[in-house]
Amino acid sequence: MHEVPEELRTRLVEADALRDSGKLEQALAEYTAISDAAPNSAEAFFKLGTAFDRLPARRDEAERCYRRALSLWREYPEANNNLGLVLSGRCKYDQAEEYYRAALAERPEFASAHQNIGWLLLETGRLDEARYHARRVQALRPDSSAGYDLLGQVARAQGRISEAIKLARSAVEMASPSAAIWTNLGTCLSSCGRHEDADMAFNRALELAPEYFPAWNNLLLSLNFRLHDRNEVLNLHRRYGRIVRTRCGEISPPAVRPDPERRLRVGILSGDLRHHSVAYFLRGPLEFLDRAQFQLYAYYNQRIEDDMMWRLKPLFHGWRSIHGIDDQAAAEVIRTDKIDILIDLAGHTATARPMVLGRRPAALQVHWIGYPNTTGLDCIDYRMTDGYA
Repeated sequence: MHEVPEELRTRLVEADALRDSGKLEQALAEYTAISDAAPNSAEAFFKLGTAFDRLPARRDEAERCYRRALSLWREYPEANNNLGLVLSGRCKYDQAEEYYRAALAERPEFASAHQNIGWLLLETGRLDEARYHARRVQALRPDSSAGYDLLGQVARAQGRISEAIKLARSAVEMASPSAAIWTNLGTCLSSCGRHEDADMAFNRALELAPEYFPAWNNLLLSLNFRLHDRNEVLNLHRRYGRIVRTRCGEISPPAVRPDPERRLRVGILSGDLRHHSVAYFLRGPLEFLDRAQFQLYAYYNQRIEDDMMWRLKPLFHGWRSIHGIDDQAAAEVIRTDKIDILIDLAGHTATARPMVLGRRPAALQVHWIGYPNTTGLDCIDYRMTDGYA
């Protein structure tokens, strides 16, 4: 029996209403009671998972519920799709893709699954496949902005910028106001140097969601491409820094090198330890650093592995991949390594981890190359730069 028994149907509808109105604890209690009363119902466990899913700290419990639902009904399209979303959020893309495809095998017209696998394929660089699924979303939901938004980002990634802007504008015009869609339009405009228009789009996104990090990061990055008043630039970065501090809370840094005789442990936090301009700047200094004085640790925030990454890897005492793990866990990895100086190489570029830096995992934190401006973060103690930047 996939569905809940008929005698529990009214309670399930009421639990849905509680969930959708934001009364999540009450919804959880009701869904739990329903799943206890119907332990063989895949639907009961799926619904319980949807409530856990709306609480970021309880995604593990959502995953367990979706897996329990699938153990009762392996082909359950919604459970496969939602489990794919949970895994994709952790950057477990291969596993997520399997569940999205299972959902589509059972229901080929499942627009949400086409949309989700499309974003996954875009993220992993499989652009032609992503384009196909974006087209399917357009066909299945012609009145929705979702397909236009995804297709526009695929076009941007493929270098078809005029097409990307047209699609992104269509998404904006069709959608109810969305910070994500306005941000995507801004990135398309920025890609062809229309920075003033891009800034307007990013600001529109922030009017809708004042703490939306992708809009903030893109806006701050865009400030570097036009002449602005220096105080305006500084104040915008500081506003962002205050958001990070509010979210992280007040955190004391670890003690500065408790044993003055041991080598300094220096951490490099970056998603660009690969074929990227940052890596070309970095390689020389790292090769000539005195290993009798320093131990180097890399905290690599990127899924890409290429020959440049493999050339850099032997220069480090420890190499940690933090791509796809949450900010608290990433900060804990750095704390566990007892890093004395953590050097951020991202600033406000694509692979930035401000919420890791905001948790103060190292005694001293420094920004260097990768972003030619202040980060605005109060947790950055020094910036290494030159007279030009």
